Amino acid sequence: VLIEEFVAAPEYSVESLTRGGRTQIVASTEKLTSGAPHFVEVGHNQPAELAVDAREPLTRTALAAIDALGIDDAASHVEIKLGRSGPRVIEAAARAGGGFITSHLVPLSTGIDFLQATIRVALGESPLLEPTMQRGSAVRFVVADPGIVQQIDGLQEARQAAGVVEAMVYTQPGGVVGALTDATGRLGHIVCQGANRAEAGRLADEAVRLVRIATS
Repeated sequence: VLIEEFVAAPEYSVESLTRGGRTQIVASTEKLTSGAPHFVEVGHNQPAELAVDAREPLTRTALAAIDALGIDDAASHVEIKLGRSGPRVIEAAARAGGGFITSHLVPLSTGIDFLQATIRVALGESPLLEPTMQRGSAVRFVVADPGIVQQIDGLQEARQAAGVVEAMVYTQPGGVVGALTDATGRLGHIVCQGANRAEAGRLADEAVRLVRIATS
């Protein structure tokens, strides 16, 4: 019998880099999911929108998780839910965040090349973690009903939409679309940059709606 606590609360991730026992938090990310029962991540916003009294518990918990695991000379991606009973760690890993968080969103919102910084740490060099901008970024994943792909429309239109930095679809007509039970059910992505988190999220929402994948 496995018993777990269910935390009905927003989920965030904290992106950081540790070198020589000193951790620097680079960004916080707001995570959007498909909801029950699978909670597949269908989008991310950066920086996360947090109340003043929520930011400190989030970063404190991430740092405590990194310290407890003994992560050093590595990137960290710590996922946390902020519920009524306080922050709860959902996942902690000695790696850079996936889902375009550290490869795309961090550079677009802070100007920091997180992947380069991670490689520099692996080589024993000092990472370059000084922000050069304060903007917003977002990614939305393309999904569709299960079935056989018949037609894909709107991708070029999405690529030309305001704020779009990258738009891709991973399938083609004849491809098989399964149920959205994990990340393999995502069929494409749209990455956007905006003046702030709210604008980037809005632009990403608008752009992803332009991409239509018909299945039967």
